[in-house]
Amino acid sequence: VGLGQILSADITFVPTFMGYALPATFDNAASYILEVSYKVPEPARRYPLIRRGEYRTIRNQTSSDFPNGAGLVIYKGGRAGQPIHVQYLAPFTRLVNPTDDVLTVGGVPQSAQDILAMGAALRLAPPREIQRNTMGSQPDPRKAAEVPANAIQSSANALNGQYMKRINEEQSRIRRAFPNAER
Repeated sequence: VGLGQILSADITFVPTFMGYALPATFDNAASYILEVSYKVPEPARRYPLIRRGEYRTIRNQTSSDFPNGAGLVIYKGGRAGQPIHVQYLAPFTRLVNPTDDVLTVGGVPQSAQDILAMGAALRLAPPREIQRNTMGSQPDPRKAAEVPANAIQSSANALNGQYMKRINEEQSRIRRAFPNAER
């Protein structure tokens, strides 16, 4: 849905590939480039941006072309022998142990951690009725009058709306931070 962890890497030119091999954490299917910049030699210490359209992401290649199966070809900008700095959006890392931290292990930023709790609540809510609409504690004659036909299905709608709103806010935050990103 356009969310993930923001990773960065300095990659160097590989002449046999005529491009830059992207790191192993770059997922061919789910990752996309947020920002590409190159280093200007000393004493300038600047990292000018390489704009979208001045580079191309090559995906699903054989390992003989690019070791990870993904590479970056620069059409304009960059300096021979100088590294390229790439920031990219990669999928979150799966948590394996109960002690794994969602920030340090999973890569979920602090601003998006509430989305995890909402997603967990939504996964638990639909098969089980929210307390206000539950029919377990009401006698049979009152069930039809107090619990209308679609009450069970619509009990999670407010939470689902808030969940989708938070996902959209996080997507917008990433878009604002990286206006030059691939789409």
